[in-house]
Amino acid sequence: MKKCILFVIAIMLTILSGFAQNLVLWDSVAHFLPPDTNLIRSGALDNEKELCKYLAIKNNSSAPIPVCVKKVILDTTPGSKNYLCWTRCYPDYIYAPVDTVMLGSQKTDNYHFVGHYRPMEKHGTSTIRYVFYNKFDHSDSVSVRITYNPTGMGIPDAIMAKNFISATPNPANEEIKFNYTITPGTTGKIIILQITGAVISETQVQGTHGSITLDSSEMKDGLYFYYLMVDRNVCSAKKLVIRH
Repeated sequence: MKKCILFVIAIMLTILSGFAQNLVLWDSVAHFLPPDTNLIRSGALDNEKELCKYLAIKNNSSAPIPVCVKKVILDTTPGSKNYLCWTRCYPDYIYAPVDTVMLGSQKTDNYHFVGHYRPMEKHGTSTIRYVFYNKFDHSDSVSVRITYNPTGMGIPDAIMAKNFISATPNPANEEIKFNYTITPGTTGKIIILQITGAVISETQVQGTHGSITLDSSEMKDGLYFYYLMVDRNVCSAKKLVIRH
């Protein structure tokens, strides 16, 4: 088991070299968001209303960071509109606002960013990636994908709600047992992260339900996060405490 975990970590270290650890994201209810999480924002179809998504960004580094944001349209419903607010609100044709938020060391900004989506009575979903980055080092970045679902259809919310994960014991010492349930016909994996967002373990799950036990004897004491990812959607991010 230890060899398996070490092998996974070695692979993840290669992947992690492509993104920085200084910036991390949280949602509006203080849930940590793993890197490039796919969030779903659902609501009723109404061209007079908007679907809004608030995000908080934290600077985990020991120095201030000038933070910028940009949007990348991954998929959009023709006729719909989207725009973002970053210190001020920009029209939908602005993809990279000029404003910068100076985020102090270990500080969190939870009021400057809002993603807006107007369906304009058009049925269908739209997915947008928001990238937060250091103005002077674009590789120092973190991103999140938001799928706006104004009709309440097209995204299997009820099915996704059937996905579940828990960890025992918590706090853990020598080992952790993860109990999981995932929707039939999907694939899932359990991912453990440090509080900085660095991935330390990734394990594929087998079948629609079961349990997996991982060795935690070599993990340092402290706070971690674990989550179940099903078909690239993060179903739940929860806290895990290691205490030897």
